[in-house]
Amino acid sequence: MSLRPASLALLAVLAAGPCAAQMTACPSSLGQGQKVLVDDIRGVESLVLDTLRGRVDAALAKLQLETRAARSASSASAPDPRVRAVRCFQRLPPDGSAFDDDVARELNAREVVLEVWAQTAALPPSQGPGFRALVGYALVPLRHYMPASPQGVLVIESKTRSVDSIDDLLALLDQSGALAIYTAVGSGVRFLHIDAYDEARTQLCAALGRLERIRKPSPDDVELKEAVRAMAQDVVRRARADPGYRGDMRASDPRSCIPPPV
Repeated sequence: MSLRPASLALLAVLAAGPCAAQMTACPSSLGQGQKVLVDDIRGVESLVLDTLRGRVDAALAKLQLETRAARSASSASAPDPRVRAVRCFQRLPPDGSAFDDDVARELNAREVVLEVWAQTAALPPSQGPGFRALVGYALVPLRHYMPASPQGVLVIESKTRSVDSIDDLLALLDQSGALAIYTAVGSGVRFLHIDAYDEARTQLCAALGRLERIRKPSPDDVELKEAVRAMAQDVVRRARADPGYRGDMRASDPRSCIPPPV
C-alpha cells in the first residue's frame, strides 16, 4: 500500500538517523518450513529483540493450536501449518518499496509468509512522553503471487507509551492481532499456490474471523477483510475445479467459512 504523507515525513526523519535503514541478508530464513521474519527495531538492543522473537514464536504456536482444531479430517496428510519466527539481524527495510518483485520472489522461495519491522522516534515534547512508530508488515506470498494487491505490504503509523519492555514491543508489533491475522493470510495464500486447498481455506478463514472481530477497524483492516473473504471463496472454486481434489470443499458454500456438516 502507499504510505500516508505523515508516514512519509516520519520515515524521512528516521532514515536520516545514524543507523540507516538497510536490507541485509537474513541467513536464518534459509531453513525449511513457513516462517515469520522479525527484523531489527531501531533503538532497541539486540538481546531484547532475541527475546521478542521468542515471544512472537509463542504467539505463532498459539495460532497453530487454533488452526489445528479447525482442520478438516480430510486434510490430515496436508502440509503442517506450523509457522515459526526467526530473527534477522541488522535488517531494517527502509519502506515497503524494498519488497520489489525480486525480493518477494526470493523470500517466497524460502517459505517466508510474513516479514515485520518497526522504526520509532520520540514524540515532540509538546505531545508528552512516548514514541511515534511505523510498523511494517510484508505479506510475502500475497506480494509475490498478487503483486498488484495493495495489501501485499502494509505500513501502520501509531503512538506507543514506551518501547522499554518485551510487552511494549509485542504490543507494538501485534496491534489488533496483526501478527496472527497477517501470518494466517500469508500462510493461506502460500498453501493455495501449492494446491493445499484445505490448509489454505483454514488459514484464510482464521484470518477472516479475526478481522471481523476487530472493534474499530481501520480502512486497511476493512480492505484486507474483503480481500481475504474473496480469497477464501476462491479457494473453494479452485478446489472444485481441480479433478484431483477429494476433500470436504466439494460440498461447501463458497460464501461461508463454516465447514459442511459431517
